[in-house]
Amino acid sequence: MAEERVSMEIIKENSAHNRYEIELDGYLAYLEYRLADGCMDLFHTYAPIELSGRGVGSRLVDFALNKARERKQKVIPTCSFVEAYIKAHPEFSDLIR
Repeated sequence: MAEERVSMEIIKENSAHNRYEIELDGYLAYLEYRLADGCMDLFHTYAPIELSGRGVGSRLVDFALNKARERKQKVIPTCSFVEAYIKAHPEFSDLIR
């Protein structure tokens, strides 16, 4: 499992479940993906209500997009949260398939 520390949280790639995860204050938030044809389909972001307003979803998406860039993968933003994040951060628009 790849992991990276971000603002005292650790973002982990849980490849067994095809998702990126943050555990914070005993709660788990995640971004699910599917891999196909050199692309990463980011299709579901989940953060429990207890983590609301803390930017957890945005950090997960940012992490996943940077991993895609690092791995030279294109991204399919199926999840509406991911799509909105990319629109707000056009530096990632070149990753969209």
